[in-house]
Amino acid sequence: MDPIEPSHYLAKDDSRIECCDAQRAMLGIDGYKAYLAGMVIKYTWRHNEKNGVEDLRKARKCIDMLIGELNTGDSNGR
Repeated sequence: MDPIEPSHYLAKDDSRIECCDAQRAMLGIDGYKAYLAGMVIKYTWRHNEKNGVEDLRKARKCIDMLIGELNTGDSNGR
């Protein structure tokens, strides 16, 4: 299992809707960008006390998703 991109966030049916797409739809673009920025803070804040490098990789994933939103409006980098 990949802790950075776990399979439980992926679509489980023919809808092809992934968790991040549903979050973006529910929060709106600005809300979703704020959520991603908050997750970066969360993972970097706790990395020494919880999951170390794994949390930093999760923060980096959130940064990459946020950059995708800022560049293309697509957090999946498509």
